[in-house]
Amino acid sequence: MAALLLAFSIVATAAALPGRVLAQAPDPPASSALERLLDPLEDSIRASLFADPRRALAHAEAFRARAVRAGDPFHAARGENFVGMALYVLGEAPDAVEAYLRALEGFERLGDAWFTAMMHNNIGAAYALRRKPEETLPWYEEALEGFRAVGDTAWVANLLNNMAVQVISAGDPARARDLQEEALAIHRARGDEASVLLMEGNLASTYLELGDVDRAFALARGFVAHELAASDLSHLANVLMTLGRAHVLRDEPLDARSAVETALALARDRDLREQQVNATALLADIQAAQGDYPAALATFRAFHALYDTLYSREKDERITELLTRYDVARKDAAIGLLEAENALATRNLWLVGLVALLLLVGTGATLLLWKIRLRTVRALEEKNRTIEGMLDEKEHLVREIHHRVKNNLQMISSLLHLQARHVTEPGAMAALAEGGSRVRSMAIIHHHLQADDTASQVDVPGYVESLCETILASYPRPGLDVQMVREVENIRLDVSVMAPLGLILNELLTNAIKYAFPDRDEGRILVRLGLEDEVLVLVVHDNGVGLAAEALADPGLHGGGFGTRMIQAFLAKLEAVQDVQVVDGTRVTLRVRAWRPPTVSLRSA
Repeated sequence: MAALLLAFSIVATAAALPGRVLAQAPDPPASSALERLLDPLEDSIRASLFADPRRALAHAEAFRARAVRAGDPFHAARGENFVGMALYVLGEAPDAVEAYLRALEGFERLGDAWFTAMMHNNIGAAYALRRKPEETLPWYEEALEGFRAVGDTAWVANLLNNMAVQVISAGDPARARDLQEEALAIHRARGDEASVLLMEGNLASTYLELGDVDRAFALARGFVAHELAASDLSHLANVLMTLGRAHVLRDEPLDARSAVETALALARDRDLREQQVNATALLADIQAAQGDYPAALATFRAFHALYDTLYSREKDERITELLTRYDVARKDAAIGLLEAENALATRNLWLVGLVALLLLVGTGATLLLWKIRLRTVRALEEKNRTIEGMLDEKEHLVREIHHRVKNNLQMISSLLHLQARHVTEPGAMAALAEGGSRVRSMAIIHHHLQADDTASQVDVPGYVESLCETILASYPRPGLDVQMVREVENIRLDVSVMAPLGLILNELLTNAIKYAFPDRDEGRILVRLGLEDEVLVLVVHDNGVGLAAEALADPGLHGGGFGTRMIQAFLAKLEAVQDVQVVDGTRVTLRVRAWRPPTVSLRSA
């Protein structure tokens, strides 16, 4: 438990920094009617961000909507930033990152260096929740470089502190202290009393990590007693937790418990999610140290419930996916620029050759032009190598996304299988088995997608073979031998077509195995998939008892059951038509005309 407590206290020192985004952001020139409408909303956001973050979120969304309606890209990007800040304070890190990325793209298009640096800082703050300092520090370092370029010393100091928090998490509190002392000197030189106070509160936690309990206690107690402490309630909650830890190390358990309970009450009152998680973990430690084990157990359970809402594998993977897509978009833009430069260089190369022909009368001029041409050729070769490398990296990033999707689907299938083992009600068992079958059919698609040479095409024969084998293994019936005959053309389909088509095929095959062969010892199912006159045709034909008898076995089959409704929904999505006939069993034929999906760009919107 002590190691867990240490991890939470390290991160707590950075929580005040998003508030500094509002306090330090330069105001645009106020002159237009739109700005007069937006100013009251911005004032409300500044006033309520840490006092009432849900109210701040509502104002931020109204700010963004007005700017979008007015067609103002700068204020629309600022609105995205405000939305991201409110979501961050509420503990919704993935949604905050998504809003920050939209703001970053807007400011990059506008060429606004200051706000571009700010977005890197804000993304770093949200990314820091993942507890991966080696991946968070590059965002802060890029923000620091941006603020130094525009000469904003106040934000240089803030970034030094943000980096210090990550350095502590990486296990180097001495270096973190040096960074924070440098930041504190900048704030003192600027005469910024509020920032000096905030930095002293952060240093209290750092000195505690260094073992200087007395200095940490003095700094924390001085911050809590200061009249400006109430202006930033999230930071006040953090420093109260630092003070509580100092009381623990000074063997003052009652004072420690009082300080942490005050921090927890403040975090609950203001809906500060991260502070609630940290304070709950610390309070459970203190209660256990006092011997109050029932209270400690209850608090520890409350901590786990809070922790799962703020930090989860799903949120971590969503943030990673958002940042991966942003990286892919940036590389796409860089590739486009290099290709344009490549085309321009090619035209220049032809011009150089023409000039060289005209200057053949002079040996010296010819030699000079040949050297120029040689340099141009080398530059072209280098650009081509760069383009190839970036294309390979982009393909790797896309494959990584598909790999994550496949792993998640396999995990869901395993969980459904485990759950079915502990369920005795037949209807629930059947529902879990069918759900697991559908999830496995999607996972098989992503397996064959990942193994392919392209990032969006599915090997159809391999997919159908894997799906048939999986279904036969999933629905065994003693005494029944089902032969699956596959007539599948060697084609490839886009994942946007194969996903709904695969779920339909899974449903048809499952129904055939379950209901087409009652009281029989053998059966045959034909699966045919291919092109007929530019139309994609899927046929599933069993030699069983026929549709009417199957419907008696399961009234929901081919009627109003979930599987039938799902098939109808996917038929509409594929713009396909279905024909069901009773001919030597049941034959279902699907014809998909719009089986070629439109070209999709990987660039983020």
